[in-house]
Order: sequence, then structure tokens, then C-alpha cells
Amino acid sequence: MQNTDPTLILFCKRPSLGVGKQRLAKDTNPTTAFKVATALHSCAMEDFNGWHGPKILSPSSPADEIWASTMTHSQVEIISQPLEGNLGQKIQQVDLNARNAGHQTTIIIGSDCPSITPDIFHAVIPLLINADIVLGPAMDGGVYLMASKQPWPDLQNLPWSTRTLREEIFALCQSKGLTVACLPMFSDVDHLSDLLAVKSHLQLRMSPARKNLVSLIEQVAEEQGTKSH
Repeated sequence: MQNTDPTLILFCKRPSLGVGKQRLAKDTNPTTAFKVATALHSCAMEDFNGWHGPKILSPSSPADEIWASTMTHSQVEIISQPLEGNLGQKIQQVDLNARNAGHQTTIIIGSDCPSITPDIFHAVIPLLINADIVLGPAMDGGVYLMASKQPWPDLQNLPWSTRTLREEIFALCQSKGLTVACLPMFSDVDHLSDLLAVKSHLQLRMSPARKNLVSLIEQVAEEQGTKSH
């Protein structure tokens, strides 16, 4: 059955000590990085569960499908990411699997950008009326959101996790004749400086998960301040 409503797809990684957020771990320590990853995931799940349209959870490993299914109170589809390939290949495969399951328009997000609000997701819908692709630009040159009305062109050779990623996605789509629209820019969280800077944005939306993240940021800031003296 074809689903014409936009489908929100959350790419997520099960928080685990010593796995993920390695740049933040270098700035702080593995335990702090694990706590932050857990809090960021909760913020992303808050957004995911608040989406009223169709939605898909995409854990980073098929082994985490049961864990992913416990993360939401509603019945959602689980499409795990392939174990092999870079992020571009994984995005492309999950997106293709979603389309094969009947989802015509997809909105893909990760769990690294807690500053975004529900209004951002809803802003995608009118933009897709006149554009084939909608990108959410991140401050570091990447993207926090990728939406499309049709399958993505080959994403394998893009410079993932670099400051030129957004420009390269834009150029690739245009080279394939696809029109691109952009959302407002937000900062994702990779380093300690990102984490500390995002606090002011979070305080504008003090939902339960964001409140917990703000408290954690204050704790981390205090610990880092103590270490610096």
C-alpha cells in the first residue's frame, strides 16, 4: 500500500559506553559521552514520538531491532541499517527499503541535533511541494535532516563527516536535475563546545527530554570548569 504522507525516519544508535560520540569522549571522557548520547537519543525519540504521520525507526544494527521497538509507545516500522557501507550507503538502502514498503516521501533525521523543534519537521512538507529535496543544514557543514520525494542519487562517494558535506549533497542533487530547498541552520552535537553552545537553544523548548539534557550540560560544564582550574 502506498503512503502519500511524509514518513519520518530516525537513524539511531543504541547508546553504549565506549561506542559513539568519540569526539565528545576525547573532549571529556567515555562516561560523559555515553550520558550525552543517551540524553540526545531521548530528545530525538521525543520528536519521533510526537510525529503524527507514518514513521520508521532505523537502528544501526539488525541486532538492535528489539531494543528499537521498545523505544516508542506506538506501533512503528523498524528498518535496520545495513552493517556494511558508509553512512551514505546506509541512508540510501534504508530509504530504498522504506520506498519499497510503500513510503513515497521520506524525512530522515539523526539524534545529534536537539535544538530543532516540531515546526522544523512540518516546514518540510510545504517546501516539498516545489522542491524534490529538502536539506537541514548544520553549522559544521553537514546536515541534520534529509527529505526527498524520490529515491536519492548515489550517496556513497560523498565526503561524510566533513565540512563540505552539505555543499556536495546540494551539488550532487543539482547535477541529477533535482531541485533543492533548505531549512534554517542548526548546530548538531559532536564536540564539547557544541554541547555547551546548544544549551541556550534548548532553554527555548523545555520539554522533558530537553530539561534532562540541559541539566546534564550544566553538570558537564561544572565538571569541565573544575578540571580547568
